[in-house]
Amino acid sequence: MIQKYLEDPAISFCAIGDVTHDRAPLQITEFGQGSQLDQLISKIYLEGGGGNNLQESYELAAYFYVNHCEIPKSELPYFFITGDELFFDTITGFALSKIFGKHQDKFASMKKMSSNEIWTLLMEKFNVFHLHKPFKKKYMKSNQDDEIINQWKKALGKERILEMHTPKACIDVILGAIAITSGARTLEEYVKDMETRGQEKGRIEEVVNALKNVKIAERKQNVETKDEIEKKQEIEKEHLNKKNEPEEEKKNVEFDRFFDLDYVRKFIKENMIDWDYSSETLAKRDENERKLGANAPKCPIMDRLFIDPAIAEDGNTYEMKAIKTWLAFYDTSPLTGMKMGKKLMNNQEIMKKINVILWENLNEDYD
Repeated sequence: MIQKYLEDPAISFCAIGDVTHDRAPLQITEFGQGSQLDQLISKIYLEGGGGNNLQESYELAAYFYVNHCEIPKSELPYFFITGDELFFDTITGFALSKIFGKHQDKFASMKKMSSNEIWTLLMEKFNVFHLHKPFKKKYMKSNQDDEIINQWKKALGKERILEMHTPKACIDVILGAIAITSGARTLEEYVKDMETRGQEKGRIEEVVNALKNVKIAERKQNVETKDEIEKKQEIEKEHLNKKNEPEEEKKNVEFDRFFDLDYVRKFIKENMIDWDYSSETLAKRDENERKLGANAPKCPIMDRLFIDPAIAEDGNTYEMKAIKTWLAFYDTSPLTGMKMGKKLMNNQEIMKKINVILWENLNEDYD
């Protein structure tokens, strides 16, 4: 954003394993921005394992984002997938059952499609790139990495395969791909950006080699279809009708979509009747928020410094009264839309963190 490569990016993280060996072969977060990203990525863990079959279930990630990811307002969506192994040629019924259980495909014939057809559908929705690190293991044949790269080139096209050797170079490569495809920079101009931020010569050469075939991308505007618009209107109409229903019926409402924070904040504001913090408490909150600045831990709903933080069963921390208001009506997470229980637990760790930062700031002022 600082370099103006993109105007208003949001990120969804995904961790991929092997569906035939791993317990968690597909971990996916909602899209988030700013401080939300810390909470989202902290939920993903590195399982390891994966077997010795030279394959990971990359195609399942593509399958998910084709079928279960809605980005109606996106203008230039990207899909970066990093790895060093082959993907499975097909998606089996076993894989779908293990990962997704009962679900509905967007395309009736999806279960019969090869992985290459899934990648084709994904490229209609995103600007897809594969960041490839050479596969190196003791039992590997001399030409095995060539086999892996050729499979990816056949699926995505050689201009979308970004070959690199240093894992830490992936951020420079991703930023460069965005800068070039968005039209914000040429490759030469991006090299100057890397030099300005003090990147070493060897890293720059590696990044340039990875990006040499990247060109300005076609802008993929994901516009809502007529069916999607009508469905959205039906849901909103249903929400409006529910306001006039008895309290017990309101509590059983289920939404067939993920919630966005604008909707959640508006709902909380309209329904939170027990916001009875004293004026002194609110004034102190405002003062501490100014002192903490960018370090202020904030409730994702209220976007304000915590006064009484509570951990919900979705693993996120919210302002106690805000999340209580939400849970009085719904049995879903306000961040993901997934079902969750209503048990809350005070998060003393965040209050300790706030006090530590305030104490450090006080000592700096005193010095």
